[in-house]
Amino acid sequence: MHGARVSRAPIAALSGALLAACAAPVDTSSDAPAASAPACTTQVIVDLATPAAGEPDAALVDDLERTARIRLTYVRSVSATLHVFELSADDAEPDCSGALERLRADSRIRSADRDTRRLPQG
Repeated sequence: MHGARVSRAPIAALSGALLAACAAPVDTSSDAPAASAPACTTQVIVDLATPAAGEPDAALVDDLERTARIRLTYVRSVSATLHVFELSADDAEPDCSGALERLRADSRIRSADRDTRRLPQG
């Protein structure tokens, strides 16, 4: 007895339908507005007035963001008071100088500087 013959018509029809679905144009428009990228972003080292064990308190970071109109993304801690953040803001200056000044103005911040490579003076 020979094996049953399988009709190839259903397989061909299914393959054709899948191919047509993949080739169809995709509507990428949406009613929701696209999230805009921040105008400036820089990595900063922030010296907090109050030491933190590990990552700084989320409530403190949230309040600093609200007060200075910035966004801070925690990167790492250097010490109990020194922390590295990615700072971003919707400021017009691409170097975030206004955002950095607003952060420095907060009394809970001892200092805030761009995290740049420093060369030894000699």
